[in-house]
Amino acid sequence: MYIANPIYDATFKFMMEDEDTAKAFISAIINEQIRELKPAPPVEKANKTYAICQLDFLAKLDTAAGGKTVKVEVLKTQFSTNIMWFRRYPDILPDMRYPDENNGSEESGKVEARQIYCIYILLGNLFGYKSGVKDIPVIEVSRKTTNGTTNGTTNESQLDECNDFIDGCHCRSWIVQIPELKKPRRNELETMLCIFDRNYRVFFSDQVMNVPLMSLSEKFSPISERLMQALETQEVINQMNAEEFYIESIRYSESILAEKELLVAKNNREIAERKKELMKKNKKEIEEASREFAEIKQLLLNMRNGSAGK
Repeated sequence: MYIANPIYDATFKFMMEDEDTAKAFISAIINEQIRELKPAPPVEKANKTYAICQLDFLAKLDTAAGGKTVKVEVLKTQFSTNIMWFRRYPDILPDMRYPDENNGSEESGKVEARQIYCIYILLGNLFGYKSGVKDIPVIEVSRKTTNGTTNGTTNESQLDECNDFIDGCHCRSWIVQIPELKKPRRNELETMLCIFDRNYRVFFSDQVMNVPLMSLSEKFSPISERLMQALETQEVINQMNAEEFYIESIRYSESILAEKELLVAKNNREIAERKKELMKKNKKEIEEASREFAEIKQLLLNMRNGSAGK
């Protein structure tokens, strides 16, 4: 099955523009049923690059308690310098709501603080950014709410009840590490993430992947169909070509920078060795000068004693 490579931002955005596809993708990662998914307005940045792909949604989830609405951030990167962007990103996320969330009143102006679900997709390998946790393709980070006054000394220390204030102030996150995907796939989630597996790239183009037909179950058919459709969309192909040009220029810059870093490291080693040699030489010269001074001092003392004896 030939599909467009979703590592490219153009392909990934095209895939996530389809509601059924985005619901299947996000639901598999967060392991919750999504009833409705709405895209957020794009976040405007002063400097737009391919360094990071960001997509925002408002999701209505089906839960045991009936349901809740959360903000979902999906951030995908293959570069090594984006952690500060990850840290500041929630601060610039626009408030999102459905038109009917003000109890039927558009004039109320009420905006509720929704809990944020953050999905970080780290492609790695290209420039090597990883979380530091090995052999785990998907890491889930959830808050733990406890009674700080008892400090874990009673059975009531763990607080299980939901709280809109706490949920609104804290986020849940999932870190997807594509380089840590291994075979055989152990569950549906790892199977779905095989669409990012670089080993499926065809020899004649990085833009095309040949994923085994049986890799994706019927549950994820919207994803495979959307990625096959991307291969036939000229606009997506043009954008992937632009990305390749940009990434190649970054790769060239990174190689030049790496060479300069090696040269600087070599110079630093030579300077350190030279400094060590100078310190050793100076120490020897100081020791020799000290001996000469001691000999002269002793000679003067002997001469003074000899004069005194006469």
